[in-house]
Amino acid sequence: MNEIGRLYDATASWKDEILDHMQTWKHEIAYEFYLHAELIRDDFLGAHKDRIENIDTRVVRIEEALGMK
Repeated sequence: MNEIGRLYDATASWKDEILDHMQTWKHEIAYEFYLHAELIRDDFLGAHKDRIENIDTRVVRIEEALGMK
């Protein structure tokens, strides 16, 4: 009977260790995801910054070309 108790204790300890490791891994993956998402966002905004800043001028030109103004 003691063998079963020791086996249960070893299994419970192993299970807790695995769950802790998985929780740490989950946080690392989430951090990496958010980091890369932010980098992609910055790259996109940097590549399109001039287009975003000059949107008013572009809209006016389009409106004039379509005869809306």
